[in-house]
Amino acid sequence: MTERTFLPLEDQDSSQSRATELRVRWLLVIGAVGLALMAAGVLLAVRVWDGKTFGSMH
Repeated sequence: MTERTFLPLEDQDSSQSRATELRVRWLLVIGAVGLALMAAGVLLAVRVWDGKTFGSMH
């Protein structure tokens, strides 16, 4: 009885878990790309700012 009742539930859970896994993967990818872009932007800003300050000082 338990196996028969759990089979359809497992099918529904598997489809939902697949959708949630895809969402989580997309969120992780978007988050990683966002963090990489932010890090690159900060590094570029720091380099430009240091270049400007050192250029103005010298």
